[in-house]
Amino acid sequence: MPSDKTINTILKYSVYIGLLLVLFVPMVVNQSMFFLYITGKAYAFRILVEVIFALWLVLAFRDRSYIPRRSWIFGAVSIFTLIILIADLSGVEPMRSIWSNYERMEGFIWIAHLFLYFISAAGITGHGSVEERKKLWSIFAHVSLFASLIIGIHG
Repeated sequence: MPSDKTINTILKYSVYIGLLLVLFVPMVVNQSMFFLYITGKAYAFRILVEVIFALWLVLAFRDRSYIPRRSWIFGAVSIFTLIILIADLSGVEPMRSIWSNYERMEGFIWIAHLFLYFISAAGITGHGSVEERKKLWSIFAHVSLFASLIIGIHG
């Protein structure tokens, strides 16, 4: 039976790899969908974020140090998400505001998934020594540049 530390390490790197995989979602084109350039990407993003968040949640329950620290940025993003939810619920068409439509795949559900991605990223990259955090952010930046380069060249 693997130790708690081994399981936590596997969970941590699974979440981090998931965070990196999201950077490649713009390359997803699903020919079987009606809006092939939109819905495939949106579904891939949502599924990846839900898996990442579930893994991070297990990790945070196992090791509380992976819960993001309080900060102005975390507070601002949380308040922004809450304000968007209130605005969507009090709008003319709350269901359209929350769920959006297949042509756009935006709405509060999208904002909520971005918030879950933010929480997972903050929890993983805010843990450990300063050198370890710098290394994680450096890898994230390089993978982001690589994904952007591929998207830029491929189109």
